[in-house]
Amino acid sequence: MGSLIVDRREPWRLVDAIRDRTDYDVESEQIKTGDIISEELSAAVERKTLNDAVESVGNNRLFQQAERIADEFDHGCVIVTGQSIHPIRAECHNGHTASVRMVMGATSYINEEYPHVHCTWLPGGQTGETDWGIVQLVEYMDRWLKQVG
Repeated sequence: MGSLIVDRREPWRLVDAIRDRTDYDVESEQIKTGDIISEELSAAVERKTLNDAVESVGNNRLFQQAERIADEFDHGCVIVTGQSIHPIRAECHNGHTASVRMVMGATSYINEEYPHVHCTWLPGGQTGETDWGIVQLVEYMDRWLKQVG
């Protein structure tokens, strides 16, 4: 199927889920751009939890990451995972407040501004030992990589 490199700062359960639920060979190392990359497909995936996405919109990091992915790869995907879209608020850079609505607007902006970077939100949650956000992310990423390949 190919190989993926997962940033070593990502949780071990993500690496395990990719190994358990896909046919990819998985390596773990520090990555400069993205959280998961396929060198063969020139594709990068950036994973964001909902809270991280809220903060990343507030300090413009999400847009900078999308731009770097667009510049360095032929295909990009930003996947925001979270339990719900209720109006979580987080204090962000320079005291500005960002909300989930801003994240949703940011995903639309990224999809429009960077045609080769797909941005989406996946609901998640945890049931016992199963982190459904990770499971959905891996299944979505697997389908997306097959489409771009």
